[in-house]
Amino acid sequence: MFGEAVQELRRSSALTQEDLAAKTGLSVRHLRDLEAGRIARPRPATMLLLADAFGLQGSRRDRFLAGAPTPPPPNGVPAQLPADGFGFVGRDGALARLDEILARAVDQPTAMGLAIVSGTAGVGKTSLAVHWAHRVAAYFPDGQLYVNLRGFDPGGVPLGLSTALAGFVNALAGPVGRPPTGLDEQVARYRSLLAGRRVLVVLDNAGDADQVRPLLPGAPGCFVLVTSRHQFLGLVSVNGAHPVTLDGRGTSPANC
Repeated sequence: MFGEAVQELRRSSALTQEDLAAKTGLSVRHLRDLEAGRIARPRPATMLLLADAFGLQGSRRDRFLAGAPTPPPPNGVPAQLPADGFGFVGRDGALARLDEILARAVDQPTAMGLAIVSGTAGVGKTSLAVHWAHRVAAYFPDGQLYVNLRGFDPGGVPLGLSTALAGFVNALAGPVGRPPTGLDEQVARYRSLLAGRRVLVVLDNAGDADQVRPLLPGAPGCFVLVTSRHQFLGLVSVNGAHPVTLDGRGTSPANC
């Protein structure tokens, strides 16, 4: 059933129905009816909006748009990045800075790479992060994880860590076995699944460092990109994060 495919993709992307409604412009009620199977034949425009929101590409996108069941990426490789913005231009300095940070991380294989893109509301942090993540996805053959932490959500309710971790664990291992229950167990399972893998983790719209730290991999090989209105100097000093600060002129003056 198409509605079941939508529900599975939404949950594996750690999105609520409200999140998906915001990303697509569809109403929450429409999404509920769709997932419940009350809409047997959604309009093509609706299917395209959903495919873009889930970041589906290639054969997975084709199967989804055809209304067929959408299998997970091969070999359990997650591909959670949202669709890249069409015609992205500018921010050459910030993109080059992120490329430099990634190159340093590759040269130091015993450490995890961590970058923080910060700036005021509406400056384009998410657009930059998603665009860069698509550019470098080939460096991470074990997949890409993405979550909107909703740290500055207008509703004032950040995404819970348990929800974010459950989405990541589900994407990495599939819904098999007994799911972890306690937060510490979820973090341990998440980090165990990332051990020995090269995965890009995008933590978008983080409200504070406490939302970020439990989602950091415990082993080298992975790279984490965080976006926030805050610079998180504690992550810079303690966790070795590299700051990239965006201004309103399309430049990125901050250095390490």
